[in-house]
Amino acid sequence: MGVRLPMSHDDLTDHLTEGETTRFWRVPEGDTEVLIARFRRHSFANHTHDRYVFGLITDGVEGFNSHGTQRFALPGDMAVVHPGEVHDGYPAVKEGWAYRVLYIDPAMMLRVAQESGFRPSDGLPNFRDTIIQDPALAALCAGMFGRLAEGETLERETALLSVLIALVQRHSTGRVALPSKTKAPARIRRAAARLQDDPAATVSLTDLARETGLSAFQLIRAFRAAYGLPPHAFQKLARLRRAEQGLRRGEAIANVAADCGFSDQAHLTRAFKAFRGVTPGQFRGLSRA
Repeated sequence: MGVRLPMSHDDLTDHLTEGETTRFWRVPEGDTEVLIARFRRHSFANHTHDRYVFGLITDGVEGFNSHGTQRFALPGDMAVVHPGEVHDGYPAVKEGWAYRVLYIDPAMMLRVAQESGFRPSDGLPNFRDTIIQDPALAALCAGMFGRLAEGETLERETALLSVLIALVQRHSTGRVALPSKTKAPARIRRAAARLQDDPAATVSLTDLARETGLSAFQLIRAFRAAYGLPPHAFQKLARLRRAEQGLRRGEAIANVAADCGFSDQAHLTRAFKAFRGVTPGQFRGLSRA
């Protein structure tokens, strides 16, 4: 049986402008998440993912900033984001952009790397280019997305692994440079751990500054240097990452909102749509083959 795709969601239309569409689903193979979308006005603020993100542009132009550099992905290009990498996304032309995206668990990428000849000590694969221009790979991806939507288990597995192996063998270069948890000063790491461990808590900049012995300005600057985000954005991202976990477990959206520090379900929906491009209802309301 193929993966059943959600056809409609009662909380979707309020968060898409005219001409924008999103379709999101999950397949069992590597717990892979798939997004097919067209955005005309939607923009993503700076954020990170705990997965690899591979986005194949099919129309228009997506602009994004990563590693302090502004990039533009054109049709046929594949944009690559490593786990923990701070990036944004926005329409770079009037008509916006359309793309097909894979969100791949690092454990899946490690398996693919080792099956491609990497040693276990090599760790997770690193991709040297933020934008990959490879027409043959783009063609392989185009067929894969159709199989992930409609194919049987064996067909999905074969299509997905074929693309990931091609990515690793042709475009990766050794170990990925994941964000270091130790490069930040100890007091900044403690403040970050407080925000991550209890993201729903109400914390003021004054509280964090007092605990770290820094001024508010110094704290903001230190957070940006260590994590690429100021404290409030770091906390919001921690809340959204916690929300992802709850939604993947199938928890009620209202409960997830309360547990993660959002004022209500509508607040979570707005923030989650800005973060993932889909609503919590789409993200949660998925079934596997």
